[in-house]
Formats: sequence, C-alpha cells, structure tokens
Amino acid sequence: MLAANAPRQQDARNEYGVRRSIFMVYLWHAFVGYWIMPAVTLFLLGVL
Repeated sequence: MLAANAPRQQDARNEYGVRRSIFMVYLWHAFVGYWIMPAVTLFLLGVL
C-alpha cells in the first residue's frame, strides 16, 4: 500500500515545494511594493 502511494506522495511534495516558492515570491513582492518602495520614496522626498 505504501509503495503504491509513493509516486503520488512524491508528486504532492514536489507541488508543495513549487507552490511554497511561488508564495514566498509573492510575499517578497508585496513587502517591497507596500513597505520598502513607499519608505524609500518618502525618504527621498524628505531629503529633497
């Protein structure tokens, strides 16, 4: 039974890894877009 499910379980692990990495990329883009860029913009406006 375990040997029969091994390929499906490996496919599920692979898909989880792909989805997790995509999620981390989305989180990074959201962090940069909503926190870093506005902070840099306000800082540069303050410097000027």
